[in-house]
Amino acid sequence: MILGIGTDLCDIGRIERALERFGERFAAKEAFSKALGTGIHFPVNWHNVWVENARSGKPSLKFSKPLAALLKRRGISNVYVSLTDEIGMACAFVVIEGIVSTGRRRK
Repeated sequence: MILGIGTDLCDIGRIERALERFGERFAAKEAFSKALGTGIHFPVNWHNVWVENARSGKPSLKFSKPLAALLKRRGISNVYVSLTDEIGMACAFVVIEGIVSTGRRRK
């Protein structure tokens, strides 16, 4: 089941010049925080989530141990990310998949 969807469109001109080439990675972190519904607050912060690319170029999100533990507690099994950029703009789209908790504990 899809538990969250987040998207972010980043005007690269608003980011410091040194970060211009990382605009879509910045957007991915923003989109992830929106899909999760937390915003950028611990354990969702700039250092606890990052983008890695497979040899094929396919991006994926990676998480620090505290953030991975939070995702596990929330029943999140998969996080998908898609990145794109165009002159001056970067866009990220994140889908979070998992199982909805009923709040009941098994005996």
